[in-house]
This record gives sequence, structure tokens and C-alpha cells, in this order.
Amino acid sequence: MESNNGPPFATSWTTSQNVSVDYGGSEFESSKSLNTGETNIPTSTSHNNLLENQSGRAIQAYTIDSDDESDTSEVSALQIAVLPTSTENAQKARSKLRRYMIISVVLLIVISAAIMIPIYIFVLKPKPPGISERPSMVPSVAPSFSPTQILYAEYIDKISQISKATLMNIPGTPQYQAMRWLYHHDPAGRRDINDPRLFQRYISAVFYYSTSNGRGWYDCFKSDSACTTGSKKSWLSSWDECEWYGFEKCNEEGLVTKFVILKNQNGVGNTPHGNGLDGTLPDEFGYLTSLEELQIDRNPLLVSNIPSSFRNLKRLRKLSLAFNNLQAPWHEGLLDEMNDLVGLYLGWNDFNMTLPIDIARRTTLMSIDLGGNHLYGTIPKKYGQLSSLTILDFDNNNLTGELPLELFPTDGNTGLSSLKRLDLKKNNLNGTLSFLGNLLTLEELYLSNNNFSGAIPPSFENIGAKSDNPKVIALDGNSLSGIIPAELGSINNLVSLNLTSNVFDEQELPQEICDLNPSTSELREVYVDCNTISCSCCDSTCNNII
Repeated sequence: MESNNGPPFATSWTTSQNVSVDYGGSEFESSKSLNTGETNIPTSTSHNNLLENQSGRAIQAYTIDSDDESDTSEVSALQIAVLPTSTENAQKARSKLRRYMIISVVLLIVISAAIMIPIYIFVLKPKPPGISERPSMVPSVAPSFSPTQILYAEYIDKISQISKATLMNIPGTPQYQAMRWLYHHDPAGRRDINDPRLFQRYISAVFYYSTSNGRGWYDCFKSDSACTTGSKKSWLSSWDECEWYGFEKCNEEGLVTKFVILKNQNGVGNTPHGNGLDGTLPDEFGYLTSLEELQIDRNPLLVSNIPSSFRNLKRLRKLSLAFNNLQAPWHEGLLDEMNDLVGLYLGWNDFNMTLPIDIARRTTLMSIDLGGNHLYGTIPKKYGQLSSLTILDFDNNNLTGELPLELFPTDGNTGLSSLKRLDLKKNNLNGTLSFLGNLLTLEELYLSNNNFSGAIPPSFENIGAKSDNPKVIALDGNSLSGIIPAELGSINNLVSLNLTSNVFDEQELPQEICDLNPSTSELREVYVDCNTISCSCCDSTCNNII
């Protein structure tokens, strides 16, 4: 059967078999002869015919033959399929996407709620006062902390103001040992965390563990029942730390102001020994800010630098760390805040460096001893600003160069106008001695074993002119030349003169020197070279006056 193309579909149609088809709200009926009411649409034996109604919708219509083969003129049914347009496809896709998005958001909210609600209930939600949780039968994942652990952590947090928390948590460090002792083993009991002397007791323990090197000291060490300090007590005992050996003086607040560590009741002659300190000076010691006097001498196993924290010792008047094994570096500005410092004693250590320039800024200094180190370079000109200085000892070093003119009082320059003792022996200094006669308060002059040259100036007679105390002059071991001036006999109260090992011209020692009368506490010792100097007042060795 051939297909017939008819006019567009109407909105309703019927079939003889009265089969209804619903399409977009309009009812379609099928019959052998399709009648729209206005236009007849012929049937077709083709199974796929696309038709379009007035609304632009596409439908696919095809007929199904009757089962009765004898009745070939009848079509038992007309099946119609409606095909969506491209616009409808897009709308349908967007609708599906919206549904997926809504479902996803809802799922996300549900999952978040499932996570956050238990966290809030069991972790974040504050507990009503007086109500505690029932203990769980199942161990929690996160460990709980006892009140003791919490307080220990608070101790560390408090003391971390003056000591590194990392060191307090590393077993074996002095800080760790001190913290454990302070918190767990102090026989006096645990000191209150807000006690203003908590730091002092901790610092004391750190100092002990840092300088005992596991062996203890010679005297008054931990648990030493034979501490030979009289009224003083052993370290880390139950006594207040101001009663421990070394705490010479504490103020009304119980803070140490004078700390002196020497071996007790033991010495060679009048020279006390150290107390066998072995280790390093801890940085924490610089936080004993009430200190006015600090003396830790004669401990050759004390190998350390001076901690930079010592700049906090602003009240310090005397700093003595002599005869140890202290080393560089010297921290710049170490003395800048010590506005009351009058005594600096760092002799006989192992400082290998130039003279620190910040010493020149400490114009309050009256005594400096840096002898017996490995100092090198020249003496800074700015040291001439130390007009209050009475003692300057730089002996046994490797200093070079000439003595700066700025050290001597001259017109327009104060210099070291208060100097009483100048000890520069055993260096590599050179130049002449031109301005030494300007040191009118000088009583002791030691320039032995250097490279000074030239003649001794007649102005030497003015050395110490303002002082009636005995005078000692040692110029041996240089390259001094020329004639020994008779003016040396005019030095007020000269008791010792050493001129050996120089290159003086052959001559007699001036009679003015020999006329000094030992019975009047004047010249008692004179030393000259017999091969070049004739001395009528010397013994046969030319080493003593007769």
C-alpha cells in the first residue's frame, strides 16, 4: 500500500474502533479512516510516518494489521508515538541536573551534621557545673593528663621566660635535671609557681648541674655532709638557697646580691683554690639580676664563654672570673648596661681576641685585669676615656703597636689620670716611653719583655709625684738605649728599679740613684747589667743594692 501525505493533524480525531490516545491534553482516536473533523487523514500501511500538528510537536504513527487475515481491508489499531523536540530535551536535561544538585546538597548537609553533632556533644559542648562524665569502659584515643602533669607543664611554661623549654625536656641536660629536681625532688618541697624566688632556686640548680659534670664539686656539693663552710650549707639541700655555700649575701627579698665560689679553707699560701667546677657557665645565670658582686675564680675545667645573658646583670659592680678556662667569643655590648661596674677581672683565661671596645664605654671602671690570655692587636685609643681607672693589667698577652698618646694626661686630654698600676709586661709592644712621666699618680710600672726602644726620658722623675706610696719600676727585657738619667733618683719613694737586659751605653749608675737610702724605705732593689753598668751600690751580682 502506498503512503498518502495528508494535511497537518487537527487537535482531535477518531477511529472506527474508538481507540483513544491522549497527547498533550488532547484526545486522539484511531479508525481505519482517520477523521479530524475538518480534514481526513488517510491511513497508511507504512509503519513509520512522521506527522506534525499545529503546535509543532512531532508524532510517529503507524498501523498494525488485524489478526484476521481474511479481513485485509481493516486496520485493527493505529499506534502513535510522540517524539520530544530538541527544546524539550534540553529542558528535561536541566531538570534532571537540578534534581542531582539538590540531592547532592542534601547529602552533604546530612554527612556534615553526622560528623559535627557528635563532636559538639562529646567534645565542644561545655559541661554543667558539678556534672562529670561517666568513665568510659573503652580507653579513649587521646591520653588524658593528670593534675600533676598539668602543673609540671605550667612550671615549664613559667620558667621558659628565662630558660629554653626545649632544654628542659631533653633528658640529661642541666636544665632537665634542674627542673626534675625543682619539681619532684627538692627536699624543701615544691616552691609555689608564683614565688618571686622560683627562678633563683631553678637557676641555682642549673648552675650546679652545669658545673659539676656528674661528679660534684670539691666541697659543699649535693648531699655533702662534711661541707667545710662554717655556717653555710651544701647545695641542693633543704635549706633556703641563701644558706648554701657561695651565696655570700642576699637582700631583704631573699635575692642573692653577692655570689663567691672558692674552695673553702684550702689554699696555697694566701691563694685560694677554686671548687673544682667542671663544665660551662649556664646562660640562666645571667638572670640573677640582683647580683652586685660575682666571683667564680680558679677552676681550670670551667670551659665556657661569658654568656650573653650577663648583660642583664645591670647592678653588677664587680665581675671576677679569673683563672678559669673562659674563651671567646666576647659578646659585643656585654658591659653596656652595667652602669655601676668598677672591677673587671678576667685574667688568666683562654680569650683569643682583640681587646673589647665596649670596655672603653664603661667609664665607671676602676680596675681591669685581662692578663694571661691570648689577646692580640693594639690597645684601643678610646681606653684613654677611662679616667677613673686605677689598675690596668694586660700582661702576658700578644699585644702589639705603640702606647696610644690618648692614654696619657696631656693638654686637652684627661687620659688615665687616676692610674696607679700599669702592667703591660710580656707583650710585643714597641715605641718610646715619652709620655709616661705624665702619670702623676702611678705607683707600679711593669713594661718588662717588650720591644720598647729609645732613651728613658728625664720626665720619668715625675712618675707618681702625687703619691707618697712606694714606687716599683720594671723596664727590663727591652731595647732601651742611651744614658740612664740621674732624674730616676728623684722619683718619690722609689723602692725597686729593674733595668736589666737592655742596650744602654757603658756607664756608671748615677750616684743620685745609689744615694737613695734603704733605711728611709726608699730604694731597696736595683737590677742592672754588670757588663755595661758599673754600680757602686750594688752587690757582686749587680742585682741588689748594698
